[in-house]
Amino acid sequence: MFFVVHCSRRSLSGLYFGFTAWVERYVIQSHILNVFIRNRFLPDMIISDSKKFIFLHNPKVAGTSLRRILIKHYDTRNNFYWGVCEAERLNRKIDKAHMSITDFRLAFPADYELLDEYFVFVFVRHPVERFISSISEHIRHYQKNIDLSALAPGQIQNMISDVAGQIDMYKIRYNIQFRHFMPQHEIIFEGFKCRADFIGHLNTLQSDFSRVCEILDLDNEQTIKTWNRKSRQFSGNGDDIDKKIRDKIYFLYEKDFIYFNFK
Repeated sequence: MFFVVHCSRRSLSGLYFGFTAWVERYVIQSHILNVFIRNRFLPDMIISDSKKFIFLHNPKVAGTSLRRILIKHYDTRNNFYWGVCEAERLNRKIDKAHMSITDFRLAFPADYELLDEYFVFVFVRHPVERFISSISEHIRHYQKNIDLSALAPGQIQNMISDVAGQIDMYKIRYNIQFRHFMPQHEIIFEGFKCRADFIGHLNTLQSDFSRVCEILDLDNEQTIKTWNRKSRQFSGNGDDIDKKIRDKIYFLYEKDFIYFNFK
């Protein structure tokens, strides 16, 4: 059985304008979504050709807070350094927002060369505190059913022990799932050569960032806000974690303790 639909010019015109209106709404909504995504997921490493600086992002060291200040006026890579990509020369996937300095050199050699020309700055954090914060990040990514804010102290310790038991030197360097645990010296040093002109500390973040702004002639009136919600993270300096885990942290991050003079 066949059904024949008779359409007048008026009905066809209505269909046409209805369709174009739908397309317009789709385009507008897509644009709004795109703006939201660009504002929510900002590049971690920022390169500014206008001010000639490179901000190397060290995971779990106020990167979100700093890039929200810097991206509005200074990022000249149009959000390029965000997301996972296949690095052909490395024969593996990398997260462009969390790269070692060696991966940066091999994957993006042209921008890497700017390290010698531009002012390079980065911030570091005590390895034990950073390790605990990285566990929070890891759980949010790969165990999304867990509400960190609802865990009792004993459950937190078990969670830390569980994740700590999974990692080793290879994983924190090359496994993309453990990218937030990457040793800090891998982001800043090539061998014994430091590629940063300025290394600030999380404990003195505001004053150190103000100093960077003075050096680069940036607007230094902005107060750094904490964007990662503390309710979604483990807190503390790690004084209460198991000695076995603490010893493992000292083993995995031995160079970080030495290079950045952490005790």
